[in-house]
Amino acid sequence: MNNSSDQRALIANLISSNALSSIAIPLSEGQATAIVQTAIENGVVEQVLANAAISKSSDCYKSLSKFATSNTIKLALIDSAALNALNALKNASIPYVVLKGFALAHTAYNKPTDRQRADVDILIDQKDKEGAAKVLEHLGFVNPRGWSPTEIVQQYSMRKVLSHGIALDFDIHTQLSNDIAVAKQFTFEELYRNANAERLNGIPLNSKPFALIHALLHMLHHRQKGDLIKLIWFYDIHLLINNISDSERNLLLDLCANKHFSKVAAFALGLCGEYFNSNGLSDLQRDLNTHKQSTKYDYLMTINKPMGNVMQELSKRGLSFRSLKLLQEMLFPPVAELHVKYGSFNAVYAPYYYIKRIMGGLMYKLFKVKR
Repeated sequence: MNNSSDQRALIANLISSNALSSIAIPLSEGQATAIVQTAIENGVVEQVLANAAISKSSDCYKSLSKFATSNTIKLALIDSAALNALNALKNASIPYVVLKGFALAHTAYNKPTDRQRADVDILIDQKDKEGAAKVLEHLGFVNPRGWSPTEIVQQYSMRKVLSHGIALDFDIHTQLSNDIAVAKQFTFEELYRNANAERLNGIPLNSKPFALIHALLHMLHHRQKGDLIKLIWFYDIHLLINNISDSERNLLLDLCANKHFSKVAAFALGLCGEYFNSNGLSDLQRDLNTHKQSTKYDYLMTINKPMGNVMQELSKRGLSFRSLKLLQEMLFPPVAELHVKYGSFNAVYAPYYYIKRIMGGLMYKLFKVKR
């Protein structure tokens, strides 16, 4: 096992293969360490532990188990605070839909703790942006960025420290996607109307058809930017496909056809199938391929060159104030963000820190060097 793709393939096999369930695989120390690191990085520790292929007496199993125990305690704190905040928003008559990991933990997994996650994502109506922030501020949340962008992302974050080293981050979205073309295909009312409010005591969770489309598009957007595609994202898709009712499946197919996502959805399923294949996935991919194949979102099937995403977003906005605003937020955000990143400094040094931030951003875009 010489590279990360080999490690990911082995881990996916451990998660999905029943044939290995009674076999204790002999692992070298290096292989065991790589499995532990890759499983944690890809958010699939619980899934690996659930397969008996790794001996419970091995250092690999013990390391993963230790991480899982710590993570379960962390999730208990996070989920308790999250439910308190979600109920506060509901009591304040601010409608929302819970997205991504937190929602999937309660709709796609047997136990919520089986889905590793670090934050809570919710979608709200644009008109409730300030109201939602006020409710969370009353509960002790603060904006860790120091300001709220309007162009580089259609969301803002609120954070509350729960314990030493543990914080709850709320990512509050006003659109389902930061991709303008994709965002136009979904309205808040549509997702709210179809949300599942029965699974978690009246908390509106993203329904499976919309969650599956969102998971596929979310994965493609990260792939387009050259980011790591976590195995847990593929596993989310695998679980949704194989635990969806006939009526939910039909709604999914209608949504993909009507919103012109069938081609890119089928492509994304093919990527998922490289790790977690199933008859359900193959059947869904086949049905999507019978739809009219729109080329509208073909750009989602490509991997951009460095700075490609920036140029793509500028082209979508055209020669407009929004393009200038995008560049301003990217290059020269409010000084509050510099203080968050670099600490307090005299205003005279602001140009230096802006240049430092821009150069760090370029290094990351060009070479994926962490800032």
